[in-house]
Amino acid sequence: RGDDDKILQAGIEYLVRFGGGILRLLPGEFTLRNSVYLRAQVTLEGSGETTVLRKAAGAASPFARLSEWFETQVEVEDGCRFRAGDGVMLQWGEKRYPSRDNRQHTVVEAEGNVLTLDRRLGSGIGPENGAVASTTFPLLTASDVRNVRVANLVLDGSKEINDYIDGNFSGGVFMNYCSDFTFENVIVRNYNGDGISFQVCHDIRFEGCRSENNANFGFHPGSGAQRPVFSNCVARGNRRGIFFCRGVHFGLVDRCECSDNSDVGIYIGDRATDNRVVDCTIE
Repeated sequence: RGDDDKILQAGIEYLVRFGGGILRLLPGEFTLRNSVYLRAQVTLEGSGETTVLRKAAGAASPFARLSEWFETQVEVEDGCRFRAGDGVMLQWGEKRYPSRDNRQHTVVEAEGNVLTLDRRLGSGIGPENGAVASTTFPLLTASDVRNVRVANLVLDGSKEINDYIDGNFSGGVFMNYCSDFTFENVIVRNYNGDGISFQVCHDIRFEGCRSENNANFGFHPGSGAQRPVFSNCVARGNRRGIFFCRGVHFGLVDRCECSDNSDVGIYIGDRATDNRVVDCTIE
């Protein structure tokens, strides 16, 4: 019982102890202050459009001091914006890119302006490079995981109350080095970035999914992704509908609709070859 990311993660981890299974969500709205981390052999299945996972309002604060390699604490200017359990990204520079060494963390303790993180920093970061701690995270995420199914639910990114994030680091759904994922009847909407982004992932399949009104790309098969399949899907009201990044091969876009995207319906990147686009509407 519950209505947040903690109860969803608890259910997933319970199933992992038994080798996998189905976590079935009843109708209702869940408010997420951190990502739900998908695990191998686990299905996350809602009750249709009446099951909504919604991102909480975002918060951000500049760093107050430099945090060095292998530290687990960062000091920000306004720590009251954060609480234990929050998902955070440590971003830097004018474009607020996350540090590749410190991509996503969980706050395990917030005391004054000092945030203790769940793992050590991979490099130094601080005011010298314009560092900011931000509660920016994907609603669903996975890294180095295979054999997952997600079905019959809505993911809402609340983009009007959250900061923008580049799709190479996050999205409504974000996967990295994963394979054999299936998404069925999943709606991703209103994320301030990509709707769905998967980087260096293979055999990711979408059936009857919709990615709508996201700030950047609707579907983003990232560099090196092999054999993505989009069947009966809709990418509507994004900046770009479906974005094939560099070196994406042997993909299929079948009976899909890419409509009312502000820039490009379908984009084919460098060295992205042998991808078939069949019986689609692009308008």
